Amino acid sequence: MNEFRRLIAGTEPVYAPLVFNPVSALLAKAAGFRALYLGGGSMGYIKAGTEANLSVTEMAQAALDIRTVCPLPLILDGAGGWGAGQLEGEIARRDWFTTPAGPDLVFDEERGQLWERALARRTREL
Repeated sequence: MNEFRRLIAGTEPVYAPLVFNPVSALLAKAAGFRALYLGGGSMGYIKAGTEANLSVTEMAQAALDIRTVCPLPLILDGAGGWGAGQLEGEIARRDWFTTPAGPDLVFDEERGQLWERALARRTREL
């Protein structure tokens, strides 16, 4: 995280090519890029033919696979999609809340308590 902050605080633009897996990440690093980009939409199209079929778990696993072999900062871009009225219904049921971010919620290997930890940290219902 500190390396990415240093990069974006500089005066030079930061180009982060789309990577799909560890091999493409290593190719980007060898080409001289200083950061990488992993997009949920792109990963969904590659894995399932449509963005909507990519789970958060698959996105996190792809990021972990890439970070295992490549130390460059990795920008993760996930997305969610809803049918007509679905989001409004979820908000009305108070299904959404905010939780302060932390690397342990994304990268901690103790996944069994993830939701409990996130709920314990929630700061506001939407």
